[in-house]
Amino acid sequence: AGLVYEFARQTTTPLHADPLAVHRKMAAATPRGAFRRILDWGCGTGASTVPFARLYPQAELHGIDLAAPCLRLAAARAAGQGLRVHWSQQAMEQTNFPDACFDLVHSTFLLHELPRSALRQAVAEAYRILAPGGWFVNLDFHSPPGGIWGQFIHYGHARRNNEAFMRAFCTTDFAGLLAASGFGAIEMRPFDDGTGLLAADAIPSRWRFPWQLFLARKPA
Repeated sequence: AGLVYEFARQTTTPLHADPLAVHRKMAAATPRGAFRRILDWGCGTGASTVPFARLYPQAELHGIDLAAPCLRLAAARAAGQGLRVHWSQQAMEQTNFPDACFDLVHSTFLLHELPRSALRQAVAEAYRILAPGGWFVNLDFHSPPGGIWGQFIHYGHARRNNEAFMRAFCTTDFAGLLAASGFGAIEMRPFDDGTGLLAADAIPSRWRFPWQLFLARKPA
């Protein structure tokens, strides 16, 4: 099951020769800091964990996910590259980590998988486990460009691909949810996935997801 997911997830970046490039770009776009403990929140097969492990070799890395097959593949991937990561099977809405224990919590392609009730709980949990001054960084799909036609394209994909909560996430004021949970320094930044098709208003000339990088910081 983990290998099937690893193959199928590459359809997220159909224009890329290297499906792992977007994860490296996301890590590079994350604010830098003297991070001692980092959590990949919904780590899947570890594709988004490895770039942070390489950027911060002295940090303690953790990856959590609901899917045991994906975690097994993630552990094999990290071990094969000589990287030490602590993996555990946990729900994002309620982890077993102590308060204020991470300097950075990040996710890739996770938020649109959660119903709104779970999304609210997960954001509150991220706030709880972040240390003061810690960063909460998420890469996901939001605000499709092109008005009603752009929404039709994106939401049509979501329906055909059985993405039950993708439309709900796109219509959620996620920045407002972050603010209501106590976060500051909130920003939604259009993310260049490397295709060169970044457009804020017009529909891109070729298919791409409406990538957005969400940045937020717990007040110090």
